Amino acid sequence: MKIQYQIKTALLVSVMFFYSSLSFAKTEDFKLAVADFQQALNSVEEGKTAKTKLKEEFKVKQKNIDKRKKELASLQKQVEEFHTKAASGLLKPAAMDKGHKLEQKFQKKLQKYTAMVKSFQDEISKKEMKATQGILDRLRNLVVDLGRKEGYSMVLEKNESGLLYAASYTDLTEKLIQEYNKKYKSKKK
Repeated sequence: MKIQYQIKTALLVSVMFFYSSLSFAKTEDFKLAVADFQQALNSVEEGKTAKTKLKEEFKVKQKNIDKRKKELASLQKQVEEFHTKAASGLLKPAAMDKGHKLEQKFQKKLQKYTAMVKSFQDEISKKEMKATQGILDRLRNLVVDLGRKEGYSMVLEKNESGLLYAASYTDLTEKLIQEYNKKYKSKKK
């Protein structure tokens, strides 16, 4: 986190220095644009398709997790009932052994459940990263092309740039989405 903050700060200082050095040039020569990559990622057809595919996979895995969670809740209730009876001191040694085995069974299932949930979260994160990385790379390339073609001095990512105010700028997000869908229409999955 600290490194990301330092990088963003250095980038912002560089942008400010660059902008201040442009004050010597004609201000009408400087064209600033922004693009919202998150919005673009969620709006391009390939991104929507990837998101839908991930949601379907998530639903299947979530059903399995919910089933295991119900089993755990039932087992936990049995363990709690055992503890209540054990606290009364009225259980025979055989019942105490059965209760301890039930506790051990619960602990093992809880560990397996926790590992399964973590594995699921990691898997979904990796798949999301894999699905979006290519799209983001292509979006970046399109931004460079749009920036050059339309004569922008600078194009910043709207949410990550640290830019809080600019007297005038153009938001390229919608144009970026249209260009992406046009150029990569055949790449839908």
